[in-house]
Parts: sequence; C-alpha cells; structure tokens
Amino acid sequence: MRHLGARSRAFTLVELLVVIGIIGVLIALLLPSLSKAKRQARAIQCGANLRSLVQGALLHAQTKRGFLPLAGNLVADPATGWNWYPTGLSDTSRTRYSYAHSPDTGLGQTIVPLPAALGEHLGVNGLPDNWRELDRALNAKEGVWRRFMCPDTDSINRAKLEGDAYDNYEGQGTMMVAAVGASAVIYWATNSDYGINEGVFGYHYDRQFAHNRRNGNLASVRMASEVALFTDAVPRKAPAVDGFPFGWIMWTPSLSGTGPATLADALAGNGRVDSAENFDTTRHGKRIGVAFADGHVESLPITPSSLERVYVIPP
Repeated sequence: MRHLGARSRAFTLVELLVVIGIIGVLIALLLPSLSKAKRQARAIQCGANLRSLVQGALLHAQTKRGFLPLAGNLVADPATGWNWYPTGLSDTSRTRYSYAHSPDTGLGQTIVPLPAALGEHLGVNGLPDNWRELDRALNAKEGVWRRFMCPDTDSINRAKLEGDAYDNYEGQGTMMVAAVGASAVIYWATNSDYGINEGVFGYHYDRQFAHNRRNGNLASVRMASEVALFTDAVPRKAPAVDGFPFGWIMWTPSLSGTGPATLADALAGNGRVDSAENFDTTRHGKRIGVAFADGHVESLPITPSSLERVYVIPP
C-alpha cells in the first residue's frame, strides 16, 4: 500500500501582503525607539567627552599650583608683557601656565592654546614647543581638536578652507587671543563643539576686573558644583577680532559687571554674558551638556529656569 504525503501549500498573494504589512508596522514602531536610542548613546558619549575635558583641566590645576589653563581674550600687562610674556601674566617663573617658543611674534614665549595645555591629560603627548609647529600639530588630522568633537554633529568631517594645508577648517571657533594691553598678537581657532567659560579661564592683568576674570585660579571659584567650565556650544557668527574669520566659542561675562552671571543671562541677551548665539538648540533635543568645576557633568534643558543656576561668574 502506498501512502501519499501531505501536499505543500504555498502562501497566497493576500497572505503575503498581510505578512509584509505586519513587518512594515513593526518597523514603523521600532524605528523611533532605535532612533531615540542612538540619540541617547550620542548624548552619553558627548557627556563623556565633556567629563574628560573638565577632568583634564582639573589635573592641569594639580600640576600647575592650582591654576587651570587659559582661554579667551588673554590681556597681559603692557608694562611687562612685551619684555617677557609670562611676566605680563604674573607668571614669571612659568609655573602656572604652559608656553611655546614664538620668536616671530616679538614675545619670545607665548601662552599655548587650551587644547595644548590639556594635551598630556587627554592622552596626547610629545606636542612641539615651537608655536608654528604646535599650531600644525593641534589642527592635524588626528590632532587634539578631535577631543573637542561631539558625536551628534558633523564637525569632524568639515572641509579645510582652501589655501591652508595645515588647519583652518570651516566653522572653527576662536579659543584664544593672546594680547599685550590693547594689542592682539596671536589669534587661535580650532574645530570645537564645546564652549569655554571665559570668566574662569580668561585673563586680564588689571585687578579691577578680577571679579569677572579669574585668570584660571581654581581657588577663586566658589560653588564649584554650579560653575560651568565647558558646555555644548557653537561659535558666534561675528569674527572674534578684525581680520580673523572665526567667532568666539566662549561664554564671555562683561568685564565690568557686578554680581553673579549665568547661562540664563546669555540666553536672555541682557548684556551680562555673551552670547545667546553660542547655544546649539538643535543638538541633543534642545538640551545642553555642562561640565562643572567640581568635575561632574549634567544635561539640562535650554530654558531660563534650568540655566539660572549654571554660573559663569558665581555669587
């Protein structure tokens, strides 16, 4: 006796369309969750980058007698700065800040940009101590600037400007102007997705401005858990100085202001802190990552109520 096996049955067109429809619905349901997970992962990585920057700055202070590296508009005393730039920064023995040889500027020694001062604390060693070579090394393809990139932006893929084989990527932010009195001597910009608190990192020789320029002196920073050192940011549109195309990527409190100043002041545009242009309202879902002077990092909504206790200048 022969037994016949069961006949196989193929999917009908209707059944196939139903299965495809179900798969489409599942994909539509899953995609927002996957997209949200990716955004959250990028935000976490960005926070880790900010944490490494603030930890590097605090390590710098441990090795430099309690002083953070400098950034922003660094105004050295004209009475001494032209003769020996470290003296113009009240650092004759060069124990507070880091310098590079720069004979072509007339200063002999020039303060290095903040990324160079943080280099050894970010795992980048052997940076040159000649200004021109240092500038090229900092902005090289694998330079320190990559530590200042947020994974939620396209900054790391920006093209170089024509005519400069070494740096000047499009969209850079100015991090430093080394000046003697009213004379700016050296400008420096780099790719960066992170803004710096010029109230803490900035320098001015005139002590009447000591409230709003802490010269990197960590001991002068009260309420460290509420004072921002680094944040998510974008460069301002206006050039930092005449003849230099890149805007500040810096939170700049008014030199002569009194009392506290916060990121809420910058958001309000009330003149206490420049500038609202530094906020990136598209990154991280209208939130801003902030690395505080005690080393911790927070993600905050870009709203007046959330930023009113994120100090650029503490009370």
